[in-house]
Amino acid sequence: MSKFAVIGVFDFKNLSTGGQPVKTRNLYQLLSEKYGTDEVAYIETYGWKKHPFEIIAAVRRAVKQSENVIMLPAHNGVKVFAPLLLRYAKGTSVKLFYDVIGGWLPQKTESDPKLAAQLRRFNGIWVETSSMKNALERQGFSNVSIIPNFKFITPLTPEELPPLEKPYRLCTFSRVMKEKGVEDAIEAVTRVNNDFGETVCTLDIYGPVDNAYQERFENIRLKFPDYIQYKGVARSDESVTILKGAFALLFPTHFTTEGIPGTILDAYAAGVPIVTAKWDNCDDILDDGTTGWGYEMSDTQGLYTILSRICRDTGKWNDVRKSCLKKYAYFSADWVGALIQTQLSGNEA
Repeated sequence: MSKFAVIGVFDFKNLSTGGQPVKTRNLYQLLSEKYGTDEVAYIETYGWKKHPFEIIAAVRRAVKQSENVIMLPAHNGVKVFAPLLLRYAKGTSVKLFYDVIGGWLPQKTESDPKLAAQLRRFNGIWVETSSMKNALERQGFSNVSIIPNFKFITPLTPEELPPLEKPYRLCTFSRVMKEKGVEDAIEAVTRVNNDFGETVCTLDIYGPVDNAYQERFENIRLKFPDYIQYKGVARSDESVTILKGAFALLFPTHFTTEGIPGTILDAYAAGVPIVTAKWDNCDDILDDGTTGWGYEMSDTQGLYTILSRICRDTGKWNDVRKSCLKKYAYFSADWVGALIQTQLSGNEA
């Protein structure tokens, strides 16, 4: 018997930087460090459709041989693994938990009563934000707790924050695609520099380019001015080093169902304020005016207005940077590990 089995997309081979594999690997590392690697089994679900019977057998073994099973599937996988786990858990003492990635689950369960009924039978649903918890409780869930997204990164200290220098360096740190707002960022930075009549800010774009966006992005890159560059995919353990000294992180997402984006945690750990579109759960991570600034989603004028304002008035910049460092403490591995331990202890009681 092991204490835990974790089911999800790990991608240990490529160490891909998407939100799902990063969060799944982080949970596995957290549990392994806290309870020992011998106590944490894992099931890799990447490409599970190519060998479904192997996965089904592995899930069955995990339920029979573990005290707690934690699944981290996304939109499609949850409809497969939730009923599978419930079937094999019947008549056993195993505890089932669902650690949700992103902010989409309340919409999914509202439109799928069968899935909602299945998930209500889990011992715990761990969501990233209070908005998600409230929405699920309005649907009749009584097993929901807030377990924020977290990172295994060491934040800077206030003394390590470098001085402000022109041109101000802006960054995006997300999957490169239209829906993540990369074109909004490019447009806003270009407009601000045109207004100033000089290069007052630069833009470094990091992240994997979405396959469907490759051709369009290559055409856009051909027209980049000198102050905009695509920097490729950053390793997760280099995020703070790369972001250190940046003026702001831009997060102009068009997705209303974001949870607690890991990229914003990277920025906070580096003492970098954020300029972000306001998605449904934005208030759970943004203290508007304190750790950054928000604008209405898809309002490119709003993004431009904020950038123009903060480039002209940098008086509060150091205070905002220090607030970001303080905010990161609520998304650290130590803090979240304590929350998970409390959840498990509560279920054992």
